[in-house]
Amino acid sequence: MPTFQYLAYDADGKRLKSSSAADSERQLRRELKSRGIFVSSVKRLSAGEGGRERSLWRRSVSLADLSQLIRQLAILLNAGIALDEAFQLISDQTENSRQKSVVESWREGVLAGYSFSEAIRKSPYPVDDKLIAAIGVAEETGHLHQVLDRMADDLELGNDNRQTLVKGMIYPAVMIVVAIVVIGVMVGYVVPQVAKVFVNARQELPLLTRATIGASDFLRGYGLYLVLGIAGAFTLFLFLLRDRGRRTRWHRSLLKMPVVGQWILIANLADWCRSMGTLLASGVSAMPALTIASAGMGNLHLKNKMEAVREKVRQGNSLSQGLKSERFVPGFLLHMVGSGESSGELDRMLLKVSDYYTARLRNTVETLLKLLEPALIVFMGLVVLLIVGAVLVPIVKMNQLI
Repeated sequence: MPTFQYLAYDADGKRLKSSSAADSERQLRRELKSRGIFVSSVKRLSAGEGGRERSLWRRSVSLADLSQLIRQLAILLNAGIALDEAFQLISDQTENSRQKSVVESWREGVLAGYSFSEAIRKSPYPVDDKLIAAIGVAEETGHLHQVLDRMADDLELGNDNRQTLVKGMIYPAVMIVVAIVVIGVMVGYVVPQVAKVFVNARQELPLLTRATIGASDFLRGYGLYLVLGIAGAFTLFLFLLRDRGRRTRWHRSLLKMPVVGQWILIANLADWCRSMGTLLASGVSAMPALTIASAGMGNLHLKNKMEAVREKVRQGNSLSQGLKSERFVPGFLLHMVGSGESSGELDRMLLKVSDYYTARLRNTVETLLKLLEPALIVFMGLVVLLIVGAVLVPIVKMNQLI
């Protein structure tokens, strides 16, 4: 079903700009007119494909925005406010234009006669399938506000995990880039100015000074080509990763990297356990929960492993047996899953494992960053000291000769 963006005015003359799914532009105009909304213009955004729009226009909602919207919606529904009225209240009070557009697209779908889960599915703003599945089950059981509150917790924890992982990778990268820039400025600009004095003095220079001047000459002569070469290689690397097979192999190699590989494994397992636990607690059956939780994993190699686990469960094996057969899951998770299956509390055990891995990831990243910051500062100091030494040693010798 295609998605249309429209500009319209309500009965009070308030300007409305939103989007909605409809079979045709005529149907959309008819539906809006029946609700007292006067359409000014309609633009088709993308062609439908299997009920889900595939277009560059469709942009995912950030986890922070989505968790905030779901939390507000759960509070309003728990207060006894109708769903469409809750959408309107959230849209009116939010100052975030993206959140407003998302809520209005959901409201349009509900007013068009779709269920809440179908309205989210047909919205031009895609969200995780686990949220749609949980809401669909909640609508059938009549516990929508409870499930929404639980999903908001899930989204917030997922966002915290991603921020922790990104912080652990970006901060050292930024420090290294700053170090390279500082060293590049000193070698490329400061050293050449001082080198002119040494050349005029016609004095034999120490090895360290000659090496520093040589590095300076290389950067001045070929620095631009070096930067362009690195940028080109990085662009080529990203282009090659568009192939799923190459991207899977790259993700597998990331898991083998020291420190970072363990972070990625823990973060993905924490997200998987939390998704599985939340879906099972919301009433979603095991096989759909496995499919949705596996699809949400960011690492393709681990995703393929979890899909293999799902296939083994489909063949009649228990979840713990399926995980054990793939030989990538830590023993702690295997033990907790086995205990959960034997006690009938698998959802609770998975959520406990997720909390444990989340805390472990956060503590590990914070500890490493505390150690890495002084180490990088010391490294930068040593490099600068070498450069300064390369400049000062010949100057001291020249003064002694004088």
